[in-house]
Amino acid sequence: MAKSWISNDSGAGSEPDTDISSWTSNQKTCFLDSLMEKTVEKPLQAATLTKMDKRYNMSTSQNCEILFRYVRLAIAAEETSVLPIACRFITAQGRMKYIRPIYRALYASTMGKRVAVDTFQANIAFYHGIAQTMISRDLNLNSDESQLKKTKMKAMVEQILVGVAVVGIVAVIVRRAKK
Repeated sequence: MAKSWISNDSGAGSEPDTDISSWTSNQKTCFLDSLMEKTVEKPLQAATLTKMDKRYNMSTSQNCEILFRYVRLAIAAEETSVLPIACRFITAQGRMKYIRPIYRALYASTMGKRVAVDTFQANIAFYHGIAQTMISRDLNLNSDESQLKKTKMKAMVEQILVGVAVVGIVAVIVRRAKK
């Protein structure tokens, strides 16, 4: 099926009509892995990924393995509609196995370089310290260590302030409930 989609992408074949709704997650990830492997040198066109998503709904998959692969294919295709999906994924998923390749792909793309840096800086406190360090290197943010430390500190202070605000709101609700 991967070969059929690649053939369709180049205009040499028609859009595959295979129904994959009964496929297991492993079968779908195998299909996406095959596509990724075969399109390293020449990514699929954005229009092809749009057709594929319309047929298979991969951008809305609840399976992180499927979504991870689809997002990487779409970023390689410079499919701009995947940017909010990619950002939601990397800010909800903390595992470096998933987030680091997506940050790298975004940063390497024409459409996502700024998005990668801005998203990372806004969410740096969410990530484990090792992920913070590795991804900041991937995004060339280590050239200014003091700026990285300031960004981490700002994110931690913001999280603390949000926590304090939540505690204050809960305290007010509890007091009112007791009256």
